[in-house]
Amino acid sequence: MAKLSQKERIEQLTNEMNKSIDLFQTDPKEQIELLEYLSRFNQYSVRNIVLIKSQYEGAVGVKSYKQHQKEGHQVRKGEKAIRILAPKFYKQWQDEDNNWRFYNEATKEQKQKINSGEIKSEERLVGYISVPVFDLTQTDCPAEEYPNLYPNRPENYSFNGDTEDLKCLETAIENIAKREGIKISDETFQSAAKGYYSPSEEKIVLQNSLSETERPKVLLHELAHAKMHNADKISEKIMNEEDISTPILEYQAEMTAYVVSNEIGLDTKESSISYLASWQKNSKDYTLDSVNYIKALDEVRNVSDELSTEIFEEYQALEQTQNKNETIENKLSFTISYKDQSGNVQEENLVYPTNEVKVNNLIYNDKATDFEIKNLPKELSYLNGKVTDREVERLEDIAISYQENKQYSNALGTNSKENNMTLVEYIKDNYPTDNIKIAEKMYFLNDENNINNFKELKEENLKPANIYIENKQNYQNNYLQLTDGEKIYNQKITTTKLGTGELKEWRNGKTGNEWLETDMTFQIHKDKPHQFIKPTNFYESNEVFEKLKPFNEQVEEKSISNNSPSLK
Repeated sequence: MAKLSQKERIEQLTNEMNKSIDLFQTDPKEQIELLEYLSRFNQYSVRNIVLIKSQYEGAVGVKSYKQHQKEGHQVRKGEKAIRILAPKFYKQWQDEDNNWRFYNEATKEQKQKINSGEIKSEERLVGYISVPVFDLTQTDCPAEEYPNLYPNRPENYSFNGDTEDLKCLETAIENIAKREGIKISDETFQSAAKGYYSPSEEKIVLQNSLSETERPKVLLHELAHAKMHNADKISEKIMNEEDISTPILEYQAEMTAYVVSNEIGLDTKESSISYLASWQKNSKDYTLDSVNYIKALDEVRNVSDELSTEIFEEYQALEQTQNKNETIENKLSFTISYKDQSGNVQEENLVYPTNEVKVNNLIYNDKATDFEIKNLPKELSYLNGKVTDREVERLEDIAISYQENKQYSNALGTNSKENNMTLVEYIKDNYPTDNIKIAEKMYFLNDENNINNFKELKEENLKPANIYIENKQNYQNNYLQLTDGEKIYNQKITTTKLGTGELKEWRNGKTGNEWLETDMTFQIHKDKPHQFIKPTNFYESNEVFEKLKPFNEQVEEKSISNNSPSLK
């Protein structure tokens, strides 16, 4: 095959780019992938980003052959180069009629004046040339080094997407908007829209029914409008005869919001695909040609890069302030009421961390009784109420152990869980309310390596393979071997007395979550979260293993004895 000339290469790359652009505007998933490339390769022009994506899916970071060598990585033999466009500059000078001419067109006298600065000259863009680059994945660089060479976020940025992080992110976006003089209000308005930006008022209005996960996403979309489509920007677009129809502006705002979301770790992929699909379906008349599409995307790239940087900086500043405040305010205070030896009701205000065992002294030295916990922080309010002496004593033990564990960890130079938690978070972790945390505390669906599998199995159907039933006076312990068809999980489940018919209903299995909610231990904790959660697996009990019997045999027997025959 004949080698292509530079002109032919440029023409071929331009045709490839235009075909890709047509596809991006008709396929929302392709559009989203392009936006992810836009986020990853924001140092490149939109044209080159389109070319990289069309030639090499999954690119991490591209450089020339020699640049890879300088960084100690060798391009593997046989790898095909990715072709991108590089600007071509020539020295030009301005003649008496203000026309720009090439340097080699100047006379000897003119060149002397150009060199002395008497005649204006500069390096000017005259076109593009095709240059080869290679992706990092085409070199011998180990995959584990990719994130270090091309980090997608600042080193100290710690957004994880939980409720507190979302609130912090929302505050960061609000602060950026307010600094630019943009007002934000939550209102009720008759529209399917979740929010809108008013350029004339410089105001973002959000539906007041938005959830805590929706609000930062919608706020980001509207802030993108404010950045790109404020009154000054719209006037500028009109002067340049750019398309300012609503669909195009919405298209730009959503693309910017997605690129920024992708940068900062906010998952909006599904909603953005849905939004862009709806846009493409309802706005067929607004398809852009390649020149205007690239122009629109260039603006998206520039604004999203600027906005991402602002959000990173603002979020980190808020986190530092929050961490500083938590260091100062990392205390737990609450009230306990009790009856003294004379039967009089007394109250004590307790503040932790402390080494003083005040509750312990009240119980054992002052013979206090009838305890009630009051005024716990909102996050722990579910623990307010009447408690036994053992339960209030345990709460104090946990509060004191927090500080002891931190001090012990710091002395050893290790990073324990407590070092990354506030005291309130530590207490909450010891008194979980959600099923996953409770299952972990109960060792529910732990495997033989004592690794908890509840999160993975909570929606999976688990059938009972073997069973041994230990009858007690008012309840029974069901020692089960549950299986998902691949692995066996030993699990003790305590229930009320069950008849053969009720056991037969277990044959078809239950989800991991349903098995958990069948357990009386779980129900007791849900009703009274102060209770200590006892582990319920039986991997160390050889006696139980010897008494296991195939489940179907057991439930077919007319009576279930305490001494089921051994499973051979």
